[in-house]
Amino acid sequence: MNKDDGYRLLAGKCKLYCEAIVAADPAANWTLVRGHYFDPIWCRNREHWWLKSPDGVIYDPTREQFPTCGHLEDSYMEFTGVLECSQCYKKVKEEKAIIHGNYGFCSEACAMHFVGL
Repeated sequence: MNKDDGYRLLAGKCKLYCEAIVAADPAANWTLVRGHYFDPIWCRNREHWWLKSPDGVIYDPTREQFPTCGHLEDSYMEFTGVLECSQCYKKVKEEKAIIHGNYGFCSEACAMHFVGL
């Protein structure tokens, strides 16, 4: 599979593929992990899901969507439940954040300032 095919076929399907693997083999005791993958070729984080074995080994069935094909284990960053406000960079728990599209905010004031209101 070439890199363009990997992105086209796998992007946005990571949780679906991981859940299917967990359902198909519950005895494996996979942990479904939510987080980000940092690909240095793209120079940015991308929201992502992957699996972790009981002994901590990462398995990513959709790794070929990334230019580095998921070969950089240190690039897998688990979500801690805390995000950074896109306006003021204050840390806020996800359940208290105001989410607009791909952006999270600590308050409605920051959300409005972000869009120029």
